[in-house]
Amino acid sequence: MAVRSRLKVLIAQYNVERLKANQPTLTLRRLAEETGLALSTINGLTTPRASRVDFKTLSTLCEYFDVQPGEILEYLKDNTA
Repeated sequence: MAVRSRLKVLIAQYNVERLKANQPTLTLRRLAEETGLALSTINGLTTPRASRVDFKTLSTLCEYFDVQPGEILEYLKDNTA
């Protein structure tokens, strides 16, 4: 059993919408600046390196993307992370 981050997918989906609206894409650095989260935290959540996430971090990302925690985190039963 494993929980993994879907932040990379969420950013990609967000960028598709931004491109359709002729807006610049969201980079990890820009996300860090706009949310106040550390770039290393965001990098960790977009790669398999993250082993935990703070509730404050999760709340900040949920507010930024206007999503629920289940859209950022994914539970995998058979540990296929």
